[in-house]
Amino acid sequence: MRTNLPVTQNELQLRDDTLIVSKTDLKGRITYINRDFLDVSGFTEQELIGEPHNVVRHPDMPVEAFQDLWDTLKAGRPWTGYVKNRCKNGDYYWVLANATPIWENGQVTGYMSVRRKPTREAAAAHETVYRSFREKQQGSLKIRYGQAVKGDGGFFNKLNLAGRMGVILGGLGLIVVAMLAYALVAMSSINQKTVDLYEQRLDPTRMVGRIGKLMADNRTQVLLGLQHNPVLQAAAMHDHPLAMHTDAIAKNIEEITTLWADYQKSIKDDAHRKLAEEYAAARKPFVAEGLKPAALALQGGDFVKAGDILLKTINPNYDAAAGKADELLKFHAEHGQRGMADAASATRARCSAWSSRRYWCC
Repeated sequence: MRTNLPVTQNELQLRDDTLIVSKTDLKGRITYINRDFLDVSGFTEQELIGEPHNVVRHPDMPVEAFQDLWDTLKAGRPWTGYVKNRCKNGDYYWVLANATPIWENGQVTGYMSVRRKPTREAAAAHETVYRSFREKQQGSLKIRYGQAVKGDGGFFNKLNLAGRMGVILGGLGLIVVAMLAYALVAMSSINQKTVDLYEQRLDPTRMVGRIGKLMADNRTQVLLGLQHNPVLQAAAMHDHPLAMHTDAIAKNIEEITTLWADYQKSIKDDAHRKLAEEYAAARKPFVAEGLKPAALALQGGDFVKAGDILLKTINPNYDAAAGKADELLKFHAEHGQRGMADAASATRARCSAWSSRRYWCC
């Protein structure tokens, strides 16, 4: 296993809104990193692209954890676990990592990882567990699908139907998060190249993107709420009340309402208004028939009902709303391109005028 040195005892605390995203090829070589990855790790993009992802591996991480990670991903399954990483200067930071294969045309073409800030208690607990593996004192503990379990880790077979549903939905949640990040990666790559030229035209696009992110977070909050089911092993990892997730849903809905009111001020013509109204109509059942009933079911401890609502109502309505959001984004992209063309034409005209006065224009 690669050993990255030197290391310090200084911990870098992630912000609550930090979201570290990276992609690799099938051999684990980095093909994409986002800004948060660079800011946290201290590496430059040139130092990371094309390098093995274990460039940020901390020597305190046991080999068993990464063996489990790669065994899981190569089997085509998502993986979640706590990871201690090393910064370029030797400092360390803890993340809750969600990794998933990237499927294209029925084949795995690479892997994506989305990491966020873990709780202090979870990081401390895994520091102890991983130390036991390094010191060969783990006894019967094994790491399976990112979790330290006793024996063969066959707890899944011992769960009732509700418990199994919760585990399956937990895995689905990881895929949702990763696919959301994948979409945001693509959008940010496009927007970054054009934001300086027509920033004002992107304001509505940012609002739609933010609404989409909040909707995805609401779906994730339902998934995380399902993990509070007491029959699940994952329930012991949640050191906060279930209300934390239902409160987050309510807060997100409130922010979406405010964003949409602001967005409507940008509507200038009938074609734009029609697309906006279709998007708003598609989002209504997602909230009224999906999120709110699911939150009530979670609050009442009816995890099976909440899971059923997620699969039958929240997911399909989310997809429908996302389709309408794509139409809005396409509308803004086309209008933005026209604005860029107009700006370029004006720039050429100014350059021509200046050059006629024997000045140079870059």
